[in-house]
Amino acid sequence: MRYLFGLMCVLLLVGIGCGNTEGSSCSEAEIGRESCDADDSSIQLRCSEDGVWVEAGGFCTSGKHCMSRDGDATCVNDDCDTQQEDFCFQLNNTDCDGTVLQECLGPAGCPVWTSVDCADSGQVCTVETRPASCVIPGACIDGTTRCSSDRSEVETCQGGDWNVTATCEQDQLCNDLGETAQCVDAACTEGETRCADNNVETCSALGLWTVTATCNPGQACQVVNDEAQCVSDDDSCTADKLFEQRCSPDDEVWVQECRNTGTQEAPVYTWVNVQDCSTLTPDYVCQQVAPGTTPYCFAPPG
Repeated sequence: MRYLFGLMCVLLLVGIGCGNTEGSSCSEAEIGRESCDADDSSIQLRCSEDGVWVEAGGFCTSGKHCMSRDGDATCVNDDCDTQQEDFCFQLNNTDCDGTVLQECLGPAGCPVWTSVDCADSGQVCTVETRPASCVIPGACIDGTTRCSSDRSEVETCQGGDWNVTATCEQDQLCNDLGETAQCVDAACTEGETRCADNNVETCSALGLWTVTATCNPGQACQVVNDEAQCVSDDDSCTADKLFEQRCSPDDEVWVQECRNTGTQEAPVYTWVNVQDCSTLTPDYVCQQVAPGTTPYCFAPPG
């Protein structure tokens, strides 16, 4: 047993760890990683969330010993030449080397890399399938998903072709930002805008809020006529201007009033259209002597 541990420590020189001891501490960066017990080379350890090395639940049987590499631990045969060029550490692991598909195959105690050149069958090697595999160039990869062009459906690759596998509800959109495409509740309606942390956010085609403008110093994000925009601080609707009125800077017929369109706990101060001067007389417009004075409806001067 000590001979085996000594052998493992020699392997440390080539990048394979000697392991730790059960009950010893491990760092936050090691949580979830595996190692070998330095006192018993048949025991596999795992760094727990408590920062302690504990038994991982696996024991190497007679004729095998624990080996760790890159945060994983496994059992290998005592007589396995781990220095051979074709030795692979993780059984059933796959990878691509150009067009060559590499698979880590048995025997379990001493697995080795086997290679198949996908190009021999007119295919290419891809790791997108996980496990890696040979696929026809240009064909989709079986099991992968995507959203339809209008984001109303989820499509799944089956037999090299895209097929609709889910249709989103009326208030949902297909979202493919994660590992798989799926129907999710839309947070907003495409094109809708709002203010958030002095930024203008616009609802994307995914139904998600996205920052589309950041207000410059001296500006504030305000919702004017149902559209968020950056305006001069002097023109912004704030708590100290609550119920103050002005003429709309975008449409001369409207009188606007500063109101809280949010809640008492989360106020949102917004200029709101409150009177259409043209409904009084068609040629009437909003006029104001000076900022802070009460606007009125009257015929335009001249």
